[in-house]
Amino acid sequence: MEDQEIEKVSKLSCKFHGDFLLDESPVTFEDSSSLQEAARTARPWRRAGRSGEGVAAKLVRQISVRLIQEAQRALEDFSELKMRYNDLLKSRTVQQFQKIIKHIKRFMIFCYEFELGFQRSLATKLPAIRGGGEDEAELAEILKKRASCPFNSTSLNQWLECTEREVSTLESIVQLMPNTQVLPSQNHMYKETGRVRNALLFVFTALDSSDQFLTDLQKHLEGSASGRNSQDPEMDKWYLSKDLHKAIIQKARLFSHFAKANQGKDDIRFFAVGLTDRFKRSTIYCFEDGLLVSDDYVPPSEPEALTGQSLSQQCAAAVLHASTGSAQHHRIQSGGL
Repeated sequence: MEDQEIEKVSKLSCKFHGDFLLDESPVTFEDSSSLQEAARTARPWRRAGRSGEGVAAKLVRQISVRLIQEAQRALEDFSELKMRYNDLLKSRTVQQFQKIIKHIKRFMIFCYEFELGFQRSLATKLPAIRGGGEDEAELAEILKKRASCPFNSTSLNQWLECTEREVSTLESIVQLMPNTQVLPSQNHMYKETGRVRNALLFVFTALDSSDQFLTDLQKHLEGSASGRNSQDPEMDKWYLSKDLHKAIIQKARLFSHFAKANQGKDDIRFFAVGLTDRFKRSTIYCFEDGLLVSDDYVPPSEPEALTGQSLSQQCAAAVLHASTGSAQHHRIQSGGL
């Protein structure tokens, strides 16, 4: 360097920042130049070190991504379930049967409660694992418990699929009775039957049957679940029995033909409702002036137009038969389907 350059360089000051502890901290350009060889020697070692650290970090991230993706899928499953049961609640058929609404809302509440607990667990464990305070096995255990409890994705989806199928089956049966008004509850039944001289109701009696799977969900949330496996959501469903389904359809068609034959009469109305009853799966109620006079009325096999008086006489015959054990009326039988 020329004299002028040397003079300028001599006025320079230096300050070092790095990962190495130096014997002396250089403050001039000349002092810092003496570290050049050491820096060159250390540089390949630092590069090798960083490469090794990257491999280890990459391996840890691969394990974390696998578990995090599984946790994310679980949360997405709950979101999809939420959309499905909200759509189901908007169905006209569901709105017509409060028993179905009750079951779906119980399912919604249980899923929401479990999802909140699951989210809290993830919110606690994930930061702890990332910070090194806990092992990833903690997250794996959370996911394993969820997969083995009643709130696993397979069982929840299966229950919802069963409910969707039940709603579809109800819809197809209701469509067989176009001249029939569907009442959503027992209160509506008493209100409507009190407004007309005579009323016949097609009663779906299977809608309030106990749902063991919902009970299993509730017990799990309460911490009182037994060690047994949760009941299959499809077990003992009326709409899965071909014989029962066929019998209900036959009765619905008979009811519909009778309603059509008496369409337009002011003193006779036809309804359908979902209730709990001693009869299996379906029956027909006969009301007179708001009072139940028969809980197992059977319309004639051949459609015929009747007056309110003749219908009342048939219902009265049913009451007489039930109380005295007298000869059975040809339109009344002793048991529902």
